[in-house]
Amino acid sequence: MSNKLEALSQPVAFVYQIAGACVSDYPNPCGKWVDWRTELSCECPPDWMIEEGKVKDLKPRYSQEYVTALLAALEEANSKNFQTQMFEWIGRYEAERKRVDAAEQRLQQPIKLPKGFSHQDGAPHALLGTGDVMISHIKWADAQGIAFAPMPAGKAGIGVNVDADVAGKSSDEIGAVFVVKATSVPSLEVLKEAVQMAIDGFKVEGE
Repeated sequence: MSNKLEALSQPVAFVYQIAGACVSDYPNPCGKWVDWRTELSCECPPDWMIEEGKVKDLKPRYSQEYVTALLAALEEANSKNFQTQMFEWIGRYEAERKRVDAAEQRLQQPIKLPKGFSHQDGAPHALLGTGDVMISHIKWADAQGIAFAPMPAGKAGIGVNVDADVAGKSSDEIGAVFVVKATSVPSLEVLKEAVQMAIDGFKVEGE
């Protein structure tokens, strides 16, 4: 509390109920206070009147200047609290904006893929026929699949045996760029048909 508020915090008046007389109230030896009236005084009634019950409902009254000062202090406190919250909100917004900007920058950077792979039309491509792409069987506990990865170091060509390089390894361990994972034979049959159609397409072009 500021010095000004401290100085203004003393009541300027008191409103209370005061009894005009005390009558016998057997067996109460102190009697009973009666003839109550409302009193407005600049002085606080003595403690004994309050203790003996002659005065009750004591309510201090403060100056308008004190009330105004309290309201101003409350408004200032609320304003500071609002400013603090605003700074917190702005800080969170800036942090989120930086995170989004960083993500957008990463998306705008060209995707670096191993030799034999490219990114076209929004999807990764494996260029078969150059000898740079290794195609290997891969399996899981509940599925079978095909992994497309760069050829192991020192190896290149179509039909090169890479069994020793991929045996028992996961797609991460062989550096797979993408994987075809199937949970049923019919789904692989569809893939087989698509591969056969691609082969037939070469045959048609060669005729």
